[in-house]
Amino acid sequence: MKATRVHCFAILCAAALSARLAAPTCARGDVVNLRKGGSITGVIVSENEKSVEIRSNLGTIIFSRGAISEIRKASAEENAGLESQWKKDKAEREQRIKEARRFEEEQRAKGLVKTDAGWVPAEKAAEAEKAAAREREREELEKAIEVQKRDLQEMERRMKELEARLEQRQRDLELREQQLALREQNLLLQQQNLQRQAEQISQGRQDRPPKLFAIPRIEVYPPTP
Repeated sequence: MKATRVHCFAILCAAALSARLAAPTCARGDVVNLRKGGSITGVIVSENEKSVEIRSNLGTIIFSRGAISEIRKASAEENAGLESQWKKDKAEREQRIKEARRFEEEQRAKGLVKTDAGWVPAEKAAEAEKAAAREREREELEKAIEVQKRDLQEMERRMKELEARLEQRQRDLELREQQLALREQNLLLQQQNLQRQAEQISQGRQDRPPKLFAIPRIEVYPPTP
């Protein structure tokens, strides 16, 4: 029970630390917008026609003028407030680090050992490590199962798409066969019609009497003397 309380206290401390680190600051400062996206907030130390030097809470950075799309300058009071905020945040981070180290020293002085499961008595450290290892294996197994489920769902989706394509292909082939069959029937009917017309023409020629052609009489007179 004691180890559980200690573990819960450590979790609460970590949550409070994360919340304070994530809290945004209200202080304003100079802002340098970059052409490729993003921006840097800080205090411009110097600038000229070729470059701009800006100091942020992570250090000093120099940008060429070609990389900058816009510069929004703050007032001297706002820049001073921003630097003051940086100093305050740095002091708070250092204080939290000291508190975390002091907390670890206190736990070790109590004979507790830090494990993946939290701070536990030394005699229970091995058991806690095994329990934490089993928990990690369970989580990894659950993740692997989730990945396999997603893979199976993706395979099922692709199979359904392939089945739909095959069905559409089969319908297209059946429609094509029907069109070819109709075309063959039309060709056969046309052939039969042509054959009947040829027979009718041949029969009509046989029924008509032969035509008699009169040969014109040509008389040749001797030339006039």
